[in-house]
Parts: sequence; structure tokens; C-alpha cells
Amino acid sequence: MFLKKHSQPEWTPADRQRERLLLDYFAAETNLEEKAKAAIVRKGVIDLYPDGPDKDRAIKDFEAAQHSLLCAIGTVDGLRNDMRSYIAAHEKDFEATARWAVPSVNISSHTIIEKVYRDFFAAR
Repeated sequence: MFLKKHSQPEWTPADRQRERLLLDYFAAETNLEEKAKAAIVRKGVIDLYPDGPDKDRAIKDFEAAQHSLLCAIGTVDGLRNDMRSYIAAHEKDFEATARWAVPSVNISSHTIIEKVYRDFFAAR
């Protein structure tokens, strides 16, 4: 007559740490997308006015954006590797294994940048 409540298991410390790692990874992924867009725009400025009066400044801006993009790529790849290692090392400690299937962690930074380029040029 009365239905029993299905309670979810309590999160273990491993669950909480995995959640923190995942949030850091998603933030880094978003940062990578923003840095890729910025580099595309800076390169577009150089291509639009190749002999413009501010050519040197545009090139410096592009190089700075490119450096930021490379740093963001390293951050995403590092966090992705940390996440994979953590999940592999603590798989037995997880209370609810269904929570641990994180498909986006398997996406490379190269794939993220390709998507940004595709979306950017499709919007034109």
C-alpha cells in the first residue's frame, strides 16, 4: 500500500573527491573553449588586415592568445589524466558506480578545439 523510499547511498570520500576533480575538469574545459575562440578571433584580425597599421600589435595579441590556448590545453589534458587515474585507482571505493561513467572525460583537447572551430565557422 505504501511505497518504500529508495534512498541513495551516502557519498564516500572517494565520491566527493571525484566530484571535485570533475568540477575542476569542466571548468578547465570551458576555459579551453573560451581561449580557442579568442585565438580564432585574434588570427582573424591578422588575416583581415594583413598590412594594417596595427599589424605588430595584432600579432602580439595573437601570440598571447595562442600561449593562453596552449596553457589551457595542458590544463585540460592534465586534469583528464588525473581523473582517469583517480577513477582507476579508487573504483572499488565508489558507492554508486553508475555515477562514475563520465563520457566527456574521454574527449581529448583536440576534439574540443575542433568543435569550437566548427561552431565558430558554422555561425558565419
